Amino acid sequence: MVRKTARFVFLDVDGVLNSIEWQHELHEQGKRRDMHPDDLINPEMMERLNRIVEVGKADVVVSSAWRTARRVEQLQALFERHGFRGKVVGKTGHGFNGERGMQILNWLELTGNEKAIVVVLDDEESDMGQVLGVLVKTDGQVGLTDEDVKRAVTILKTPNEIRIVEANPKTAMSEAVLDASVESARQGKMPRFVTSEMDET
Repeated sequence: MVRKTARFVFLDVDGVLNSIEWQHELHEQGKRRDMHPDDLINPEMMERLNRIVEVGKADVVVSSAWRTARRVEQLQALFERHGFRGKVVGKTGHGFNGERGMQILNWLELTGNEKAIVVVLDDEESDMGQVLGVLVKTDGQVGLTDEDVKRAVTILKTPNEIRIVEANPKTAMSEAVLDASVESARQGKMPRFVTSEMDET
């Protein structure tokens, strides 16, 4: 059963919950060398993620490489150790030549959440494809910012949905629809995401 109000944050970690600048500061302070890779989460950026899931009333699906070899409950425990107050409900699969956009669409389709409201937090956009319109692209140099939080919450509070027709790597949007989606995202708006030839409703 799919809840009408289902909302998900698809979460990358590196470049979102940590940053190059922050890791450089740790190195300068002599702290980076002794840190376990699991501890490379900036508490300020985690608090910003908390604001997104609390205000946006969303659950987290991990799309980061951090999902590899970790179960969902392990990801939950790991994030909680760093101050996360939300809920990790899933992680995307692999395949699709590593294209995260397709992995996200596939997760939504397989879990019956095609009508969910989603936002994607990631510092990369080249492999986002059909979810580019709901991407909040962070700057890997600085990580998740207050401005990113505002944009993510705006998307989650907008009553729209990504409509999934087929999670297929060959599925593509027309340039006009893609350009409109990108422009809407830049303005902090969430477009109604329609796959051009296949979904005219």
